[in-house]
Amino acid sequence: MKIETGTRLELYYDSTIEPFKMARFDRQKVLEILGDMRRIRINVQIFDTAGWETGMLRDVYLRACSSAIGGKFRIKGIFGAGRNGRYFGRQVPALLCIEGGKIACVFPHEENGKMITIEEGLRSLSLKLSRGGTIVVW
Repeated sequence: MKIETGTRLELYYDSTIEPFKMARFDRQKVLEILGDMRRIRINVQIFDTAGWETGMLRDVYLRACSSAIGGKFRIKGIFGAGRNGRYFGRQVPALLCIEGGKIACVFPHEENGKMITIEEGLRSLSLKLSRGGTIVVW
């Protein structure tokens, strides 16, 4: 997927909760990279989910699940067992890459048995942007 007008990145995290170690989420680094993305005119939205009702996060999680079904990546189990996603946007921060109003990719996700973190996904995208080549979200 190419980054075009209408593409946006949405980060969901809870500033009052320490993320699980398995998420390998470095808030400072991720926010720095997202700041760089904003400077090159990528629409970035950051949602601090502290105080959000469980249902609000579950709705976002279920949208993310529906995108993973048709994608090359897997999020099942990363945000909690089953389809409840109890850790989504809280103990496991989430980044949604949205194109044309549809979720194109979710980080972290599992691909070929390896977890791809939010930071790894953003660095890959950032590297592609800096090289001026084809810009692929994932």
